[in-house]
Amino acid sequence: MITTARNFFTGCPDRPEGIASGRATSGRGWARASVILLLFAGSAASAQLTWTTESVVLSVEANQEKAVAVYDFFNAGPRPVRVSGLRTNCGCAQAACAMDVFQPGEKGQVEVTYHVGTDPVSSKLVTEVCLDGSQAPAVMLKLDVTIIHEFICSPRLLLWRRNENAEPKVFEISAVGEKRIGRVSADASPRVQSVEIETVEAGRRYRCRVIPKGTLEFAIIPLKFTVEVEHEPPTFLKACILIK
Repeated sequence: MITTARNFFTGCPDRPEGIASGRATSGRGWARASVILLLFAGSAASAQLTWTTESVVLSVEANQEKAVAVYDFFNAGPRPVRVSGLRTNCGCAQAACAMDVFQPGEKGQVEVTYHVGTDPVSSKLVTEVCLDGSQAPAVMLKLDVTIIHEFICSPRLLLWRRNENAEPKVFEISAVGEKRIGRVSADASPRVQSVEIETVEAGRRYRCRVIPKGTLEFAIIPLKFTVEVEHEPPTFLKACILIK
């Protein structure tokens, strides 16, 4: 089996440099990720491979662990073709091919597994499928993943200026899908003085007032909100306090 070899872009493994984040919508929250596979091959090899799947669209819930896209191809030429390697630019995606050599007429698949994670955001991902030889133009195989969020935290970050009075500021937890919130709780850092959660609309909206312990020094303070729904696993929403 040929699997992802290594990342070939620098920067954060879960959000490559130069890639913009997703945006919120007025209905169900979502983020979109695009996976582009670049196929580099010598002219003979690239002419032999015929791709029957070049674009895949997937929709997944934010609490899913992963989504898998499958790209089918077959060797339409008179000679064997060898897949020499697979590479992605992001630790959140892995590519695999069950075999490395495909005889004339033989079929194959490239599978890309996108790991949704606990805090899904929009990313643009690139996977390189390398064949023997590297002179031909790239072939693009595309994947669009729409991540559906049932619950959102807004804003994701609260800012206090250094030496600013540590007055309370507010995060809001909302249900944007059909599911109703049973309970919201907060897991805060010791650097947070207090978190008070108030029901604005039962099952739909909750206001979380937060006060840091002090604002004298620069700090990045993570928070995690747990959204509980009856008879379902909890959903975790990440937020952050920035003292700057």
